[in-house]
Amino acid sequence: MSEQKEHDRRFPVRFTLAQRIVVAEVFPKYSERLRLDEPNQRMVSLTLDELKVICKKVAPAIRQADSGMKRTSLRHVLDITERAIEHFQGIGVIPARERIYQFKITLKDIKPPIWRRIQVRDCTLDKLHERIQTAMGWTNSHLHHFQIKDALYGDPWLLDENFVEMNYKDSRIMMLSKIVPKSGKRFHFEYEYDFGDSWWHQVLFEGCLRVEPGERYPLCLKVNEPARPKTWEEPRVTRSFWKCLPIPATSSTSSSWGGLAGNSIPSTSIRRTPRRG
Repeated sequence: MSEQKEHDRRFPVRFTLAQRIVVAEVFPKYSERLRLDEPNQRMVSLTLDELKVICKKVAPAIRQADSGMKRTSLRHVLDITERAIEHFQGIGVIPARERIYQFKITLKDIKPPIWRRIQVRDCTLDKLHERIQTAMGWTNSHLHHFQIKDALYGDPWLLDENFVEMNYKDSRIMMLSKIVPKSGKRFHFEYEYDFGDSWWHQVLFEGCLRVEPGERYPLCLKVNEPARPKTWEEPRVTRSFWKCLPIPATSSTSSSWGGLAGNSIPSTSIRRTPRRG
């Protein structure tokens, strides 16, 4: 999309009739677009610049309002426009069908660091678990959960009675788009695989990319070692290489993502330090 088209792009914002009336009083030139002859809530299309202007002008208008009802409507308008600006300046600028989420998954307590970078469309945490398993080379043989801020997310069928006892949320229905910041800012959470050995991973949301509808997007991984046994009893010898592979049509832990390309760097040993406490 050209810069001019992006600049002129309009975004839908929902206002009640009372809110549209107070906006029209502050900005008479928007009156025709505000659909003042229609009742109830209506969608109004505004550019990002127009939203910013409304937000800037409405704040002082609140202090000058001559009635409590008008002040309330203006406060709601300010809140709606502020949230819309945050949304449309962030990942909301990219239509959902064209949006790719990029994550860096790092296995914690390993020296040197072992990590993968993956790109996925919006999906549930349950599906993200499958992609992490495939990217890291694990076999999906143990229990897992996600820890996002103070909440735990897991599969109620696998966790059984612990799901209720530990106040888990359902990872089968929680979408990535509901978790990552709407602003697109970097954000991280934790993923634990195998509750016995506690293999903790940091999952870092790095931002969103854009692909055209129907375009095949690459899964780009920087991989610093091949798949290996999930153990730390002895140091392992590893090599670094780049892996650029197509996303499979369906995700599963047994998916084959093709070959690899790139140059190796000198071998190095890894050592896992068990977590304490």
